[in-house]
Amino acid sequence: MAYQLTSALNITIIKNLYILKEPVKKVLGKHRKVCKRNNKKRIVEVEDTFYYIPILLSLQQQLSSPRLLLMIMTAEAQLHQGNNAIFTDFCDGTLFKKHPMFSSDEKALQLLLYYDDINVCNPLTNKPHKLCLFYYQLANIVPIYRSKLRSIKLFAVCSYKTFKRYKEKAMQEILEPLVSDVQLLGRDDGYTFTTSLGQVKLRGAVLAFLADTPASHASAGFKEGVGGTRRKCRHCMATFDSMQEYFEEELFELRDKDTHEEHLCSIENAPSQYLRQYFSKEYGINQRSVLCKLPYFDITKQLPQDIMHIFLEGILEYEIKLCLNYLIKDQQVITLDKLNYEIKHFPLGYTDEKNRPILIKESDLDMKSSSNLGQTASRMWLLSQMLPFGLENCINVLCPQWNSFMTLQEIMSIVFCSEISQVSILYLKSTVKRYLSNFKATYNHMNIIPKQHYLVHLPTQMLNFGPLIRCWCMRFEGKHAYFKDLAKKIRNFKNLPYSLATRNQQMESANFIQIGDNQPDMHPWSKEDIRFGNYTVLRGDHAVDAESYISRFYDIHLDFHVQSIFQCNQIEIYGTKYKPGLNNFLLFSLDDAGFPLFGCLKKIWFIEDNGCYFVMEVFNTINFNENLNAFKIEAQELASGYEIASHSQLKDHHVYHSYRRSNERFVVTRANVLACE
Repeated sequence: MAYQLTSALNITIIKNLYILKEPVKKVLGKHRKVCKRNNKKRIVEVEDTFYYIPILLSLQQQLSSPRLLLMIMTAEAQLHQGNNAIFTDFCDGTLFKKHPMFSSDEKALQLLLYYDDINVCNPLTNKPHKLCLFYYQLANIVPIYRSKLRSIKLFAVCSYKTFKRYKEKAMQEILEPLVSDVQLLGRDDGYTFTTSLGQVKLRGAVLAFLADTPASHASAGFKEGVGGTRRKCRHCMATFDSMQEYFEEELFELRDKDTHEEHLCSIENAPSQYLRQYFSKEYGINQRSVLCKLPYFDITKQLPQDIMHIFLEGILEYEIKLCLNYLIKDQQVITLDKLNYEIKHFPLGYTDEKNRPILIKESDLDMKSSSNLGQTASRMWLLSQMLPFGLENCINVLCPQWNSFMTLQEIMSIVFCSEISQVSILYLKSTVKRYLSNFKATYNHMNIIPKQHYLVHLPTQMLNFGPLIRCWCMRFEGKHAYFKDLAKKIRNFKNLPYSLATRNQQMESANFIQIGDNQPDMHPWSKEDIRFGNYTVLRGDHAVDAESYISRFYDIHLDFHVQSIFQCNQIEIYGTKYKPGLNNFLLFSLDDAGFPLFGCLKKIWFIEDNGCYFVMEVFNTINFNENLNAFKIEAQELASGYEIASHSQLKDHHVYHSYRRSNERFVVTRANVLACE
């Protein structure tokens, strides 16, 4: 007889396997509420709660995977170190190298914390429910797996209504149990975890706290609203006037741990409420954050700026609005309808089509509007790439307004690199100064906004943390979609924080259940690294020819009695989908002049135990067009045969698409491929 497992039975099975780490209810306080009981209105006391998933138990669960344990014990994420002039991850930054724990213990657990608010809508009543979500992630995980949403773990959830009722106290109370757990983890003798290797003592500390500006300031005890406060920055003592005048970090008084402690003491020891408020406004600080209790944590250094919010939801909108208003309203060289036509019909490749920008409304161009031009962060990024092609025929590329926009593009191409050299960081510093100076001269009636000021701190933060794309919030915000979908599925909004925390923990526990003794050991985030589309097995001469092609570039010898070559119509590797096509290009190397070499993807071959091989037709890179921010490419006049590259040997794992202008082809790279040279 068929037997169907109910939800309750599933939970019972997980509990019996001793792997369910249930959320812990924490009480912030109580409030009185009028509600109906037995058809009578009564005043009752209601607990204000949040739910905390003990981080030590969550780490214990993760370390039950031998794959993750091996990654930590061998410090796999640090094995690339060798060239001190090239930054590729956190471990290359000066903060990591000078950290009292991480510099001396390569096995130490490196925690990344994240906080944000989300809105979940009840589909039955259309009533919004706002939640505060707190995540953590291990920076010990190599970057290809760190980008997977399953590597991001929930550690606390709270209703925003409850959070606002207790204001600063709520943030302190929510982070307090985490701080207590990290203090145990940060002891000299570490914390004992039970693993497949037996009892293992591991130490750990928080490497960085990631969030947008208001969330970072709220967590660290700074003033949340930078618009109305005197001090606009958590890294320095910048005021509104100084932001308009100075464009180098050295010209500002920087915050550090000692001066921050002095400011806190001045506020806490103020003899009157008036002086307390005065010092609070003067220093831009509300209160002492519980994060100050974290071992080896500097609150003035370890809250890096998030480049997604700074650029894609801040400066880029500001800059494009000013530029479009100048072109459409002042110069009248293009209409909004014409611009929207270009956006709607711009030829995009399959990787970009899902992020095609939506049409811009007239109201979006209002400088007082905060709509981000109606775009998401991904769409705004793509829009900035499309504008040079759509506007090239109707603008003067020498005008200062356009020069300001293209200089911002240049800054973004450096900041969004996954590998960067010290030379490029120094160049970024001078480019930021040039951009802010030109912006102020071009738009002298406009102000330098706080997000533009934060640019002066990015070079130093890249030296401290490595490439800032390693600590941006894009992937953490991607995790929000999971909880939004989960809320719609469970359809229980009575105590949404509890429902989401519990269901999430059940899913996390289920992911670690191993069925059968012969199942290969895999961590949940390492499953399905490769997904295949349709494929055929090459036989006879086709297989021999394929092996001959590959052997020209790689030393392989196949026994066709036990091995086969598969030709795929598409393949997805670590989340990137590759498809052969006339307009699909891979960046597989650099030429002698330092220009990127692009290959049009013709075929995809896969050999078990050897991996994936891309068959490409090589294009010549002619030059870099600064007006389009793109590389001009041409097909080779004399065919030189196909180029074969394995996935691991690609210079960049993204798929690029060419854009045509007249009879010329151009490829736009979001990151500066020369920044690590």
